[in-house]
Amino acid sequence: MDSRKKLFWILTLLGLLLLITPAVLFLETLEKYLKLLRPSPPPLQSSTSQKIPHILPLLFLFCLPSLAGCRAPAPLSAPGKFSAPPAQLAPGLKRLSFLWIPAEENWDPWLRLLEEQEDLRMTLAVPSTWIPEDPDLLSRLQTLERLGQLEIAFRIPQDPVLPMIADLHSPEVFALADKPPSNFKWPQDARMQLSWAHKQMRDRLSQPPAGFVPGAGALTPEFWPLLAQENIAWTAVGKPRFAPEETPEIQEIREGLRAVHFTPLTWTEKPPAHLASELVREGTPQSLFVLDETIFFYPPNFPKKFLQALAEAIYLKPELQLLRVQDRLPEASPPPSTLPAFLPWTGDYSLWIGNPQKNAAWELLAQARTAAQNYQNSGLAKIENLDAALQEIYQAESGHHFAAFGQPPSPETEKRERAFRAGLMNIYRLMGLPIPEALYHPLSEFRIAEKASNVLNEPLQENLHNPFQIGKNKFRIQDPEGDLLLQLGNSNPEGGDILAFSGQWSQTQLQWTLEMAHLPSSTQELPLVDIYIDLNHRVGAGAAELLPGRALHAPAEDAWEYALVFHQSSFTLYQSGTWGKNRTIYQAQAQVLPESSQIQFSIPREVLRGNPKRWGYTVLTLPASPSSSEIPMPLSAQELPAGWKGRPPILDILDPTSKYQQHLETSLPTARTLPALRLPE
Repeated sequence: MDSRKKLFWILTLLGLLLLITPAVLFLETLEKYLKLLRPSPPPLQSSTSQKIPHILPLLFLFCLPSLAGCRAPAPLSAPGKFSAPPAQLAPGLKRLSFLWIPAEENWDPWLRLLEEQEDLRMTLAVPSTWIPEDPDLLSRLQTLERLGQLEIAFRIPQDPVLPMIADLHSPEVFALADKPPSNFKWPQDARMQLSWAHKQMRDRLSQPPAGFVPGAGALTPEFWPLLAQENIAWTAVGKPRFAPEETPEIQEIREGLRAVHFTPLTWTEKPPAHLASELVREGTPQSLFVLDETIFFYPPNFPKKFLQALAEAIYLKPELQLLRVQDRLPEASPPPSTLPAFLPWTGDYSLWIGNPQKNAAWELLAQARTAAQNYQNSGLAKIENLDAALQEIYQAESGHHFAAFGQPPSPETEKRERAFRAGLMNIYRLMGLPIPEALYHPLSEFRIAEKASNVLNEPLQENLHNPFQIGKNKFRIQDPEGDLLLQLGNSNPEGGDILAFSGQWSQTQLQWTLEMAHLPSSTQELPLVDIYIDLNHRVGAGAAELLPGRALHAPAEDAWEYALVFHQSSFTLYQSGTWGKNRTIYQAQAQVLPESSQIQFSIPREVLRGNPKRWGYTVLTLPASPSSSEIPMPLSAQELPAGWKGRPPILDILDPTSKYQQHLETSLPTARTLPALRLPE
């Protein structure tokens, strides 16, 4: 600094002293006047006005060398106020704590913020997958923890909302009028993800994490024993479901486990500095705040700017303490009488459920999870494929996915929906199952089945000249009477004559009914019935060859994924497999009604999902062989009547127009292809 600048600063300081001196004289005069008004003034050792004249020369002498040497003033983050660890701070002062939940992995801004603002103390919640392997970054983390500025709590990757995974229809989760009819209830998934994330964080940090932050702070009573078993010190939670007038911010659940109730800090139009000054002023009842970037919208760098402003505001308020959560655990209130439930920071669960796209995603996820469970219990599961499928399930349970569904279109929402549907598709591929058609279409096109009470009583669209009668969630297909291909004898010529095939379904059950011209009274004389289902009308999906002994196949585009076989009084549902290795997925008793000549097959919807009106059907009746086998067989070529040898053993097929059946009669035995029958659009 040149001599003129030095002179400028010296003269400025002298001017300030000249301005202060009259003010000091005025204060002394005012103090003497007030003393005269008081009858018995208390003795004073020294007044403020008496100290100031002695301090001013010392202040001038101290500042003069500084001006001459051009030293800059010490920054706000200089060590001093928080140089001692929190345990040594003076008790009884007002405390503030902040939990930061970043949306993206980017360590440098967080660490730089703490290193620049040494008065700043906070809790950071990250998944274990974000813990860096870089030795330099790890060293910086450890240094900040050792200085008492930072503690790390763990999150589950993708922040699943645990109460919704455990039981979507639970009363603990808000009962919404437009929730999906199928319940998603997989508490084992929630427990597995929590335990896995905790172990991964312990391994990454080489020590237990400070605490646990569940997705959106939502937690229900069934999780508290698991948290205690995992030796987790504290858990961040939102608002209590049944909140008393005064809810403690920190509450002991059981010895060694505490619930820490955070108030969400949402963005307003106020600048970060103004918001920070409001929070540190006296009279603010809350003292624990969460900045959750995964849920709430913040402008760019808002949390960082806010925390910088907070550090400066705290520096100017020595009566406040800024502490990490673990430093405040001794403040906990006594345990409640019953295990509490806590809502998300948002106050309810509507961010993840309620609109058509979110509900469609829950339905599709429930179908895939049930299919994975059936695959696990089938006895045919490959361990590596099952593990990979379950990992895809855990990814699909992401709270971030469900929060994005149904939001205004954007690259982020479209990316999440594509990732969700691709993950579910991969689950079916890993299990060797056909991919449901709905996964090829956007969630906005998915329709949830109506409840049975609104559907099954709806009348069909009767049309005497149209063999297809179609209603909402039901259909009926008529077949001409007396069009048998194979006559087994004069004793019972109509034993396999199909009159109609119908279906109706609800959210829980699918029922097919086969109406016959006649049903024999003896189960031994009942025909063999095959019903082949093509789900998607796609080449390369499903099996073209029909079941063994039929000597028939379907066109490539009508290859079947499922086949129902009725024999005597029971039926079996098979799933097509490679190299003819078909898998049994469901068995039950059929309902045989001789008085109405009907056979009814009921299947749970969790076994067979999708829209039956979009499927292709091939329905056959065949003469049952008396010999036993793993799959019920029709009569062999040696057992067929004379003149029928070498031809497929078909009694009747479902063919409303009889056009194909007439072609089949004239073309046997060379005709071996049976196309699937589909309902008109």
